Amino acid sequence: MPVNTSPTSDQAAVSRQATRPSCLMPVVAVTLIGLALMWAVAGLIWLQGTTQLVVLALSPAAALVGAYLIRKWMADIVAWGNHQEDEFWRWFVENEGRFYNLRPVEADAFADPAAITAAVQDLGQQVHGIHPDLEFELGFPGAPGDKGKIIISAGGMERMVAFAEALTAKAPAMERWDVITLKPRKGLVPRVMHNGQEFAAETFAYRFGPAQEDGKLPIDIYCEGHTPETADALGSAAFIYLDGILGERDVIFGIGVIQFLPMADRPPEARPLSDLAAEFDSRRPAADPRTAADPA
Repeated sequence: MPVNTSPTSDQAAVSRQATRPSCLMPVVAVTLIGLALMWAVAGLIWLQGTTQLVVLALSPAAALVGAYLIRKWMADIVAWGNHQEDEFWRWFVENEGRFYNLRPVEADAFADPAAITAAVQDLGQQVHGIHPDLEFELGFPGAPGDKGKIIISAGGMERMVAFAEALTAKAPAMERWDVITLKPRKGLVPRVMHNGQEFAAETFAYRFGPAQEDGKLPIDIYCEGHTPETADALGSAAFIYLDGILGERDVIFGIGVIQFLPMADRPPEARPLSDLAAEFDSRRPAADPRTAADPA
């Protein structure tokens, strides 16, 4: 749950008509469980020896995968039907003064870090009460009279966009807070932090590939110092840059397959992150017809 501690400017809340969760997941899950049962029966009746053992060994695995998918789908359905959005915003309005008064005393410096941690944990508990996969960013006001912002994020998952939109659509008008759906564009920053580690923008380069069948643009991201041990941290930092440069909506609906590769594999046509937004906009996919681009 990242917390944006930089001063904020006025930004209008964005909300869209939410759509219901996809029914594809339960179909796949039930199919897998059915196949698992069929494999088990076939293994017992028709197969012999080693083949029978292999089939019987695979059946529980397929059943477990199916059960996991059903669990994820049920979480979506329960979250969709619990109608807790109004309760969340009532809670936030009652507590907004607590968050507003935690603004930094100077750039990125807070008088009471423990109070920040407790407040963020409480807010996270409320957001996750709507859906455990929702995320948020809290932007504190830079000075008295400035507005803070709360960004409801889909965590980069397309299936969670509907839940983020449904939550922000219920937000009341607030004098001291702007409510924003999905992380907006912030532009390229010189460096980002992830798990206490700093990553400079020069650590990364990129190359777009030809558009996929769904219109999205695949992207190769070349990372300085990429090894099996550093791959996860570099990938997380690269996603932070993508969200900041393009905005979460464009990343979800406009970026296709992402590959993270060593900088040594960088081809001559690879470009620095400073070119990413302009090139993306010039080749903008129409993958999400409901919305225009996030404002730069």
